[in-house]
Amino acid sequence: MNEALDIHRFHFAFTVTFHYLFPQLTMGLALLIVILKTAARRTGQEHYNRAARFWARIFGIAFAIGVVTGIPMEFQFGTNWAEFSRTAGGVIGQTLAMEGIFSFFLESSFLGLFLFGEKKLGPVGHWWAAFLVFLGSWLSGYLIVATDAWMQHPVGYTMGANGNIQLASFWGLLLNRWALWQYAHNMLGAVQTGCFVMAAVGAFYLLTKQYEAYGRTFVRIAVLAGVIAAVLQLVPTGDAQGRMIAENQPATLASASLGGVWLTGFLLAAANTAIAGMILHRRARGRVLGLAVAAACALVGPLWFAVGPAAPAGPTVRVALVQPGRIDDAAARLAAGETLTATLAGPRTNLVVWGESSVGVDLATHPRTVADLAELARRAGSDLLVNVDAAAPTGGIYKSSVLIGPTGSLGSYQKVRLVPFGEYVPLRPVLGWVSYFTKAAGQDRRRGSGPVVLHAGSLAIGPLISYEATFSDLPRREVQPGAQLLRISVRPRRSSEVGRSRNWQARLPYTLIPAVITWGCLVGRAGLEPATNGL
Repeated sequence: MNEALDIHRFHFAFTVTFHYLFPQLTMGLALLIVILKTAARRTGQEHYNRAARFWARIFGIAFAIGVVTGIPMEFQFGTNWAEFSRTAGGVIGQTLAMEGIFSFFLESSFLGLFLFGEKKLGPVGHWWAAFLVFLGSWLSGYLIVATDAWMQHPVGYTMGANGNIQLASFWGLLLNRWALWQYAHNMLGAVQTGCFVMAAVGAFYLLTKQYEAYGRTFVRIAVLAGVIAAVLQLVPTGDAQGRMIAENQPATLASASLGGVWLTGFLLAAANTAIAGMILHRRARGRVLGLAVAAACALVGPLWFAVGPAAPAGPTVRVALVQPGRIDDAAARLAAGETLTATLAGPRTNLVVWGESSVGVDLATHPRTVADLAELARRAGSDLLVNVDAAAPTGGIYKSSVLIGPTGSLGSYQKVRLVPFGEYVPLRPVLGWVSYFTKAAGQDRRRGSGPVVLHAGSLAIGPLISYEATFSDLPRREVQPGAQLLRISVRPRRSSEVGRSRNWQARLPYTLIPAVITWGCLVGRAGLEPATNGL
């Protein structure tokens, strides 16, 4: 990296970090002010109106500072990132312009009415002013998040003849799956920020025995709203966004390959603590130390991804990844997989891997299906590794990887580490209601007994499923008994999305990685050439 680029990055990082302190607070307070105004309307108590006016003043101050600190950030798109803005301006300019024209003016206009027009508006009009300030601030947050989400996970665009990026789907940009989960996760964090500030002021009033009635109101509302936001930020929003990062940005979670998700969690907590210490410490030396610790924690994953030991050169393995797209009907999904696999006939691959939940029947009780898959393996000239999500004859549903050869089943593996609130619901009788807000399975999946190594000829496979490979202990347990290749399930995508592109690296969130033990840790480097002529 050259020195100018580093300076641009630190400059922009400082501007956006300092600026975001204020929108984070105002977006959280906007919801709490609406709650206070709603309580005033329902109870008729002026106490809640006075509380709302108090926090509206703090909101106004933070809003003004946020505007002042945000203006330089807009200019830095041109001064620091001119080439990026020229190339991608046709996409990101849409959401940034909408944020300024629609949401910012909505928020600022009704903020003035809320602060100075209560007598003219009356109780109902003043409530609507508070609600529209809330709506404007949260709409502003969504459009900014949608801009960032496109940079993290670009969708809905085409490349122009001059090399510029052009918007192909407006709704694809706004309804980017990454943006939806990131926005929900982000706004719950904003609510928690507002709750912490409100609860802190309330606690101060109670401890100093000043304005105790307001102190109790602040603490009661803030703690209740904060607890709800904290739970929802973990599940489902945090879980969903974490999985998207693991799928699309492996370097971000590269620390997991060094020390598992526990190291990643520790680094996040340590970085946040260091930032808090940097803000609170009064001496320059303490602030510099906090900055250094936060930077070191943030760089562990990317540095390990960049300089960690790579897999040594070895024999080439050609693996075909077959995923027909998201098809709900199990029989149709199986038939589509068979049709695509049939196109691979000939000695072109060593292994054919089907996507997650590709088979919807238990193979132990469906010998005809096993025979059909074995015949398919014979015609394709390579073994098939399929994923089964079906009820077992012993009862319960397992997610399994089954290796099929020309002679039939060669072994299977049942998933050990399941996704909470996805593949099972902890304490389902108590927490089952959460499944209404997630894609949790209607029946809990069962856990398998342990690691298994499957053999496709001379190739030893560790058939991990889905996010199991993000835990360092499971891949290590597969590698130690001799696994040469770790299989991570290919997730279904929409058929139209997959069919539009032959770029498998851009379309497949998971791939297969060779496994190597170095210093007792798993190191993965994707190095397999897709042998299929379509997905």
